[in-house]
Amino acid sequence: MPPVNQTTLLAALAGLVVAAWLSGLVRVRSDDGVARIGLLRKWSLELDFRDTWLLLGLVVILGWSVATALQQSNWAPGSDRLPTAVLVAVLGGWLAAVSRLSRRGFVLIGLLVVLAYTVWSTLGAVHLGSSFDAGPVPDSLRPLALWASATWFQSRFAMLIGLIVLVMLTGWWTSWWVFRRRSGLVALMPSGTILAVEVLNDTSPGLIFFSFAWLAAAVLLLVRLHYVRLKERWHARRIPRAQDTTWTFGEIGFEATALLLLAAFLLPPLTSDDMSSQLVPSTLNASGFHPFNFGGVFHSGPQDVGYSETVRPGAQLHARPVVVMSVSGEFAGLYPYWRGVALGGWNGEAWYLLNRGPEVVIGRQGALAPKSEIPRADLPADTQRLKYVHNTFHILAASQGPPTAFSAGELIWVSKHPVSVQGIVNIPGGIDVQPTEPLPVNSGNPGASFDTVDQVHLADNPHPPYDYTTYSATSVVDEQSLRQAGTDYPAWVEPYRGLYYQNRIMNGGFTGQDAEIAALALRIVQTAHATNPYDEARAIEAWLRQPGRFTYTLAPKAAPIGVRQLDFFLFTTRAGFCQDFATAMAVLLRSLPDPVPVRLVSGYAEGTYEAKSQRFVVRATDAHTWVEVLFPGYGWEPFEPTPDSQNFPITRPATPADLNSSGVTASNPGTIGVPVGGGPSGTIGGLGGNASGSFVDVGTRVGVGLIVLLLLALLLAVMGVRWYLRPEDAPRIWRRLRFLGRELQVPVQPGDTPNEYGVKLARAVPPLAPEISTLARLFTRARYRRAGLDHRESTELHMAWDRVRRQYPRLLLRGIGRRLRNGDVKAAGRGSGSRGPGRLRRGAGRSRDGSG
Repeated sequence: MPPVNQTTLLAALAGLVVAAWLSGLVRVRSDDGVARIGLLRKWSLELDFRDTWLLLGLVVILGWSVATALQQSNWAPGSDRLPTAVLVAVLGGWLAAVSRLSRRGFVLIGLLVVLAYTVWSTLGAVHLGSSFDAGPVPDSLRPLALWASATWFQSRFAMLIGLIVLVMLTGWWTSWWVFRRRSGLVALMPSGTILAVEVLNDTSPGLIFFSFAWLAAAVLLLVRLHYVRLKERWHARRIPRAQDTTWTFGEIGFEATALLLLAAFLLPPLTSDDMSSQLVPSTLNASGFHPFNFGGVFHSGPQDVGYSETVRPGAQLHARPVVVMSVSGEFAGLYPYWRGVALGGWNGEAWYLLNRGPEVVIGRQGALAPKSEIPRADLPADTQRLKYVHNTFHILAASQGPPTAFSAGELIWVSKHPVSVQGIVNIPGGIDVQPTEPLPVNSGNPGASFDTVDQVHLADNPHPPYDYTTYSATSVVDEQSLRQAGTDYPAWVEPYRGLYYQNRIMNGGFTGQDAEIAALALRIVQTAHATNPYDEARAIEAWLRQPGRFTYTLAPKAAPIGVRQLDFFLFTTRAGFCQDFATAMAVLLRSLPDPVPVRLVSGYAEGTYEAKSQRFVVRATDAHTWVEVLFPGYGWEPFEPTPDSQNFPITRPATPADLNSSGVTASNPGTIGVPVGGGPSGTIGGLGGNASGSFVDVGTRVGVGLIVLLLLALLLAVMGVRWYLRPEDAPRIWRRLRFLGRELQVPVQPGDTPNEYGVKLARAVPPLAPEISTLARLFTRARYRRAGLDHRESTELHMAWDRVRRQYPRLLLRGIGRRLRNGDVKAAGRGSGSRGPGRLRRGAGRSRDGSG
């Protein structure tokens, strides 16, 4: 079967249609919006295009908004086919709906169109490899056999097929209910549901535009459909309508849409909490999330989830805000992160896991059974210095490589899955253990244990969604204790103090501006008067977070050739994100005359806290890198050098007494709770920290709220005045004139006829005397003549009123001002209640065209 060229096929089809029309085989006639197509003088097709063109444009916008939003999220490779698919469905459904097809015929043709276009548009996306055997099928059918096989065996391809079918059925459904049944709410249900689910699962800022486009088109569609149905009802009952009724409906619809969008843009949200779990309870439920193991946002590589076990300064983060996991359980207190991997090696360009060397032995425990404690010797012997917490992780998205066991601190055990553990090993008697050899676990024997744990993976390699529970420990310590911890480090700490482990340097040993970095580190700690590792770490942390010194950006500039990215960040651009700031702090600490043991940790920030479900929702954009410093007797303590306004320095109690009074103790782990955010981080030696908290000034919020309310009030006032000045029938126009006369204090007698009152009002407003006389005369005819006003008189009425209403606001203000100056407000108020001419009884004054 030769390859299918879609453009050639469409051109050939169009040529056949033109040739049939020129040869007389197809005849087309049009009469008052109804097209009649004759074929071979035997068959005919009637298409009723009346009142469908504007609706067609709105339906196209609805379908385009949904399809393009799905395309932007890139749920499956080939999603760029979705906008074209929905356009085909909408146009095809429109033509089928305006014809005389029955409901069954419409459904049957729709299914055929959806199936044909889906197969036709995706044949070129089949990739099963040259070795795939489609079975004993003819060569002409081999592409279809490959297509069916790919749909069955490839989940991503099946996802693409499902999305195309979904948007096409939605377009076909919308066309039927708009063009045939005239039911807007039913027509909007599928596309609105798809867009709502899309917004809940992909919170990218760009989707806001498609949401507003859909809302605007939906409001205008409802207004237009209401008007079309009224027209059809008037036509069936032979009721004439005013000439400018169409413009009135259009103006109302446009103003309502503008008001809705303006309110959505300007009004602040009632809450910033994520309410998706309340609307769709299974959204973050691992047991019910995508049971067929596909449907996540598709991107290749580690940027699917943001998290990576390699940290390289200068890299750019392109993660989407898709939900990676949710965490419930107990709150870690002084450790506001979900730890993934600890990296201790620095080669000048990137951070890596430490490998075996002469100073240390790196070992891996191959498969530790679920809930088996990791043998480790690095935790403080005093249990009062530790806080133990349980956390349940619901993993919804996979990372590249083996799945990481995240934890809220130093991991003790993991449930439901065996784990593999890697780190520095403490070997009794100096037994030489190869890195790949499993370590003994039986604590009854003098086995090996870990001096520090760098990496924990789930050994059974589960696929999302899955969950596990961790038991982990975090230190409970105050600033005074850390300052007094000293520098009596064990021997295995040396790789974390030296700048280059085993002299492993990238780029042929190029060390860049290490000398300048060492001088900078010394200058920072001396300026802060820091004399111990804790104060030195706080000084460098505060220096990096100093407002105005560095800029946080997810797209840092790449360093020129011959310049290290770290040097470029510290001395030139001073712009980057967590990887750059954490690298700078770690290298500065290791560059001090008495190096401080430090490592980088890659994982996630806590994420968004849901108070109702008491869990943290973690997205790919919450991926984070921070610094940990080792303090003898207390273990690794986290520090936060990144000034991103979302992660803040750890606020530790100042003294042991403050620690005891804070409630964060080993015996009081507490349930998971909202993290203590923002606030001043404290200063060291006058260097200062990031004092910008997460709270917005109350006065600013009140001012913004007042401005928004003022704008909305002004908009409503303008719309109200325009509505008041745009009556379309004689009775309403006359009531406006009566109101103007009361404000201008025109004398009125109970027996005055409309013409007599019009003469008095014309004398009060000489420039508009002809127009007011015309309005009085036409109002009298509209009220007392059985047939009402004819078309010529209605046009004359509107032209006269149009000239009057241009001066109406000025005249009204003049009358109000005159009354205020004369102090005649009360008298005017009493006089306004007089019953003069034209005072209509209930139901009176309705013209024949049904207006009133």
